[in-house]
Amino acid sequence: MATSPEPAGPRLRGREILGGRGWRRVDLPLLAIVVVALGLRVQGINDDSFWLDEVTSLHDAARTVGGILAGKGRPGHPPLFYLVLKAWIAAFGVSEVAVRTLSALCGTAAVALAYALFRALHGRAAGLAAALLLALSFHHIVFSQEARNYALFGALALASAWALWRALSEGGRGRWTAYVVVALLLVYTHHQAYVVLAGLAAGAALACPRKGALKGLALADAIVLAAAVPSLILYLRGGSGYGFWQPRVSWQGLAECAAVWTPGASLVPDARVFTPNRPVVPWHAWLPLTLLLPAGALALSWARPRASDAPSPRPPPVLFHLGALYGGVGIFLLIALAKPIWHVRYVFVYLPLFLGGLAAVLVAFRGKAARITIVALAIALLVPGTVAEKRRFGRTPWREAARVVRESVPPGSPVYLIGPPFLASPFRWYYKGPASVVTNKDDLVHAVTLVAEAGGPVVVVYCDAHSPPDPRKQGVRDLAGLLELRAVTDIGPLHVYVFRKRR
Repeated sequence: MATSPEPAGPRLRGREILGGRGWRRVDLPLLAIVVVALGLRVQGINDDSFWLDEVTSLHDAARTVGGILAGKGRPGHPPLFYLVLKAWIAAFGVSEVAVRTLSALCGTAAVALAYALFRALHGRAAGLAAALLLALSFHHIVFSQEARNYALFGALALASAWALWRALSEGGRGRWTAYVVVALLLVYTHHQAYVVLAGLAAGAALACPRKGALKGLALADAIVLAAAVPSLILYLRGGSGYGFWQPRVSWQGLAECAAVWTPGASLVPDARVFTPNRPVVPWHAWLPLTLLLPAGALALSWARPRASDAPSPRPPPVLFHLGALYGGVGIFLLIALAKPIWHVRYVFVYLPLFLGGLAAVLVAFRGKAARITIVALAIALLVPGTVAEKRRFGRTPWREAARVVRESVPPGSPVYLIGPPFLASPFRWYYKGPASVVTNKDDLVHAVTLVAEAGGPVVVVYCDAHSPPDPRKQGVRDLAGLLELRAVTDIGPLHVYVFRKRR
């Protein structure tokens, strides 16, 4: 455990968050970075229709306050995001732009919080660089444009880390109270918050910058856990939930975790229609090595003479950063080896700590030219992915499919969906009419033939995303032999067929 009698670095008071001596003196580079971050997160926010999980958020937020607080009857997320989303929708509406703007603002706030955290740990240069890298990260942009709780989760994780570091290094009842409040908001936003708090505790144990700080942390976390008991009870009572555990170790899960932090790995394959934030990454031995990059950068910033704007020559900031990053992400990686389905969205919360570790290398260089070169190199790695991400359009075409169906047949005409049962949720959100999910080819042919022979039109929507060619599609071909196929419209992985009785 590292201890040192040397004084801690300069305190970062609330009025200095923006970098000046007071609120009237704004750090212009930071302001520019925040503006760029907001622009990237609102640009193209309406390109895609809501996908499955976003529709789930909307349905959850539509419940009563009591229903949200009572849980969903299976392990779901804690209620805070849905309460906020409910109030947000009441104020701004339920359009894609209105709903997703909440996440865009949370993602932008995370950029400012990254500056505050890494300025406190490593100095202003590292804070600005970390904020800039996070602002340009297309992985972070993706999660900041989803109507889900991930952007809020990430922002609160950064706020928790910043509040904890201030409490550890400076002490004071007010700072510990601030940490408890933010940590409580975190655990009531996402159940994976406990992993984040475990990582922060590991960082605190390594750094221990002040005598008695760990006692304060133990008391604060005890308060947080006690206050989170109601949420945990609801979670545990909910049943088994998502059953995606597999009996063997999967290195793919490790590769996908690393891909979240790899500039060239896209989170949004073009063929996906359900989940725009799960990467499909071929296994490469070098991918997990990317997880070690911030460790090397932080070690370099510790070993070399430090720049004048770094808070302190003492190791605690570096040790806190290393412990918080690798203590938490190590648990995520263990989960990823056995459960390679949903972990990517959870490990994303450590992306700022990863980028902040890379930014900390600036502490080791005093020359402006060297610092500019390092930042320019990092930006050069990030920008191509951001540009490619922004060029993708219409990955979840439920809105367009519903429009085609409404234009193709009179209101009330039967609509059949071929594919997984959860097809119905996003389609019905836009179609606002009855739509039946059919999983058996013979049932489809029988039902559609009966309706069409009575003289009415029938629409069949087939989805071939997320899986190899489905034998159920043969049902559509059988119908084409029995009925008159009047129109076929292809919208990415969705295919809309309109059948009528042969004349």
